[in-house]
Parts: sequence; structure tokens; C-alpha cells
Amino acid sequence: MAYLVIVAMVVGVLVAIATTTTSSASSASSPTTSYGGSPSSSTQSTYDAQPVTCTTAPSLQVSGVRGDSSGMVVTMRAASSCSGGQTLTGRWQVRVRSGGTEIAAATFDFGSTGFSIPSNGSASLQLTFPPGSYRAAPSSLSPSTLTTSGTGSSTGGSSNGSTQASVTADSALPPSGGSVDAASADDLQRQSSVDSATASQLSDTWSPQLSAKRAGLVADGVTYDNSAVLNDYLKLKATFPSALLIWSGDWPVFDSGNFWITMSGVTFSDPDSANNWCIQQNLDRDHCFAKRLSKTGGSAGSTKLRPR
Repeated sequence: MAYLVIVAMVVGVLVAIATTTTSSASSASSPTTSYGGSPSSSTQSTYDAQPVTCTTAPSLQVSGVRGDSSGMVVTMRAASSCSGGQTLTGRWQVRVRSGGTEIAAATFDFGSTGFSIPSNGSASLQLTFPPGSYRAAPSSLSPSTLTTSGTGSSTGGSSNGSTQASVTADSALPPSGGSVDAASADDLQRQSSVDSATASQLSDTWSPQLSAKRAGLVADGVTYDNSAVLNDYLKLKATFPSALLIWSGDWPVFDSGNFWITMSGVTFSDPDSANNWCIQQNLDRDHCFAKRLSKTGGSAGSTKLRPR
């Protein structure tokens, strides 16, 4: 079992929040908030004790991680070890790591009312990392591999804050211990390694190609660096869950060997069927076309564009 640690200042006292993860990848349903909003809740704490010093760490049990159009969603259950409960308030900086590698970092605002953990039960917490604040495909992650750290404010006693909260980060944090571009370059390499086994199953089939990007490329009004290339892939992955990231240099069917390619992951026996899929997804010819992947042969005959 992995242990997550969230660090908080509690009335001037440093408190470590020990977090236990589970291997379940399912996530509990909870209400959502708009981007950058404070916690939403359908359940309010019935406790209204005066805040007291609480130096005992609450427990957070991660129950799931998933991805959707809003970003990477991490769910957990929180239980207080303090007799009067505990309330997390204000802005928290939260970082998520997988196997020691940081894969998400953002700031969450619990507001002045806060997120309350009652003394005689548990509370449900859902944190959403929007695009730009996470750097790995959620579908490739397992809760049992994740560790989390954070800093923020907490008070003893369960107030009138939410006991079932869903909070979306209002700003991304730079990666710790390195530049954004260098970290993104490593993330691209890691993601393509994760996708390589599945990508090999596309060999000698036709599949829609969704994107080809590299650092220094200017396209659609964007000058791409490694971070922008990674976010391009992650946004496509959120829309098309079967999407895969490959390096063109690993496939001789590409004329240029230094592009990061996003493939749809959907396979067809002929190019017209692949292009029809693009039409059904309302993707234009420049952002979706038929590509035949193969580990042998060259690029001739491996691409079929749709007519203008």
C-alpha cells in the first residue's frame, strides 16, 4: 500500500495528514463545481464547535482516479482522528506523484467555510486537476501507485463547512525540482512507453491520425514546446479515450522521425473507413486522416487524406 502525505498549518502547528490509497480505480459520484469554484456540497456539517488546536492527522483514503473533459479527477474519503473533527480552509497547494514522478500540481480553494471532517464519520472529497495542471493520462494511472503532498490551512473542530466537496483547481503549479519543459519532455517519453504495447497492435492496420507535434512547431496559432505538445495529447486523450501517443522515429512509415504522433487507437481494414470515422467525429481533414502504421516498408501509400 502507498501512503499519501498532505502537509497543513493548523493554528500555527505543522500537521502531517497520512493518506492511504486503495487499489480500486472506481470513483464515487459527487457534485461538481465550475472551474476555479469553491467546494460544492449536498451535505453540510451539523457540527458547529469552536475551532480548537488539533494536531492529530486525519486519514484520507484514495478511492479512484479518472479522466473526463474537465481533467483528471481524484476521489477520496476523509476521516478525522480528532475528537471534535477538523476543517480544511483557504487555498491548498496539492501535488500528485506516481511512482515518485510528479504527474499533477495545482492550487485548490476550500473557501472560508471550508471542507469539514466530522468526528463521528467520514467526508467525501473530489479534486479535479484541469488540463494544464496534470501531465499523465488518467487511464494509465492506478490509485495504489499514487502519493500526494500539499500545504494549506486547517482548524480543529467540524464547522458548517461541506462534508461532501468537489473542488476544481483554479491554477496550475510549476513542477517541483525542474522546468516545465524538461518535465514535459520526460512525461512524453514515459507516456509513449506506456502506450507502446497497445500501439504495436495497430501495425498493418488503418487508423485515424489525430495530431503530429514537436517542440518548435508553429501550428494553429500556437508555438509548441514540450509542455504544449503534452497538453495537446492529453486533451485528445480526454476526448478520445482510446488515443495513443507514439514517436514517429519508431515507425518507418513517417518521413520525419522527430514528431509526437497521436493516433485514435481505432483500427480499420481500409483507409476510407478510417476517414469516415473522422467525418463522424466532426474533425477536419487537417486534424484527422487515415494512416497505415507498419514496422516495415516506407511512407509510400501509408497516408490517405480526404479531398478538400
